This record gives sequence, structure tokens and C-alpha cells, in this order.
Amino acid sequence: VCNKPKSGNIFEQMVADKTAYKSAIREKETLSHLIFTENLYENLIDRDHVSFWKLWNAKYKTTSIKANVIDGLCDKKQISEQFAKKFSAIFQPNTPDKHAELRQIFYDKFNKYSINESTWETLTAETVMRHVKNLKQGKACGADNIIAEHILYAHCIIADLLLVLFKTLCKYGVVPDEFGHGIIVPLLKSSDANYTSSDNYRAITLSPVVSKLFETVMLDTCSDCLKSDYLQFGFK
Repeated sequence: VCNKPKSGNIFEQMVADKTAYKSAIREKETLSHLIFTENLYENLIDRDHVSFWKLWNAKYKTTSIKANVIDGLCDKKQISEQFAKKFSAIFQPNTPDKHAELRQIFYDKFNKYSINESTWETLTAETVMRHVKNLKQGKACGADNIIAEHILYAHCIIADLLLVLFKTLCKYGVVPDEFGHGIIVPLLKSSDANYTSSDNYRAITLSPVVSKLFETVMLDTCSDCLKSDYLQFGFK
């Protein structure tokens, strides 16, 4: 049996060919990425959103797995109730007594909060529109059936209307109950996980786009008042 040569002309040619092959692969990958980026950019400039998302999904979107059986259940209503039971059990306090204590502390402090009018009086329609333009497109709607594109491509007066709404919410210190309503969707944790078991799903919430916009505007407006420890990395 002849072993692979580790020196000589054949070895040097093998190394050179391997290097050339890897270099060609990298060049093709770079070229493919540049072509993809240019096509995305052209579709975006031309406002051809259909072609844009078609091109994007062809490269990045993975085929979703739709399970017809979860935990041995095949009825859609029973499956949804199973997920509801599963997720509601997750979001329960580990120690109810401590939870009640901290909850009361929060409400005691919350009732003493004072509204600083100078914070939200400086809010402008330009600020609202800037955050409107930053809304992520192509996302599913919440319980209100409104998607980001509805606001993004609405008449520019939408910024003034949202400004009046946001200032009113700040003035009276309340938000609509609908802002807290969302659609919980089970999402498979891993593509190679057992998709027939509810243990392998995590919950994501589709919130109303207006509530998310209000949160980003308030985060920007009140950023000086919102601080956290530098040691905190998650859930900032």
C-alpha cells in the first residue's frame, strides 16, 4: 500500500492544488455574497418588496415543520390547550409568598411615581417617524391585525396622530389594555428536536405593532432615566 507523499514534487503539487481549490471556493463565496447583496439593494431601492422578500427567503428562510400530533394529541383545540397549559405553568412564580411581597413593593413605589411633563412634552412627530422607519418589516401581526407596513406606508399624518396618542398616554399615565394582548405562538427550539413533544417548543408573543412602537419611542425619550447595572447582560 502506497502512503501519501509528504515531500517531493507530487506533495508540493498537492499542496498547491489544495490551496488553489480553497482560494477558488472563497472567491466564489465572496462573489455570491456580493451578487446577493447587490440584488437585495436594487430591490430595496426600487421598492420591489415582493422580489426583495422572495430573494431573502430563498436564501435564509428554513422550511417550517408543522406537527399534526403533539404529546399524542391530534385535535387542534386539544393541542392549543396543551400548549396553553404548558406555557402558563412555565410563567408561574417559584415562591408565591416572595412573589406577592415583591409585587406589593412594586405597587407601593408605582403609586408614588410622578409624571415629569418635560420628558414627553419634548416628543416630536419627527422622533415618532424616525422610529416608524426603524420598524422591522415582514413580521407577523398581533391580535390587532396591524403589521409594520400598515404604519410605514400610511400617510405621513400618521406620525402626528401617533404623537397625540403617545403624549396622551404619558399625560395620564395609562396605556390601553390592548397593548398587553398578544398571540402566543409555539416555536420549535431546534430543527432536529422531536417536534411531536411540547417540551421542545418555546413561546414567542406577537405583540401589537403600535405598542412596540410606543415602547421604542419611550425608551429613546426616557433613556437618561433608564439605567441598569453594568454587570447585567441579558434583558436590558
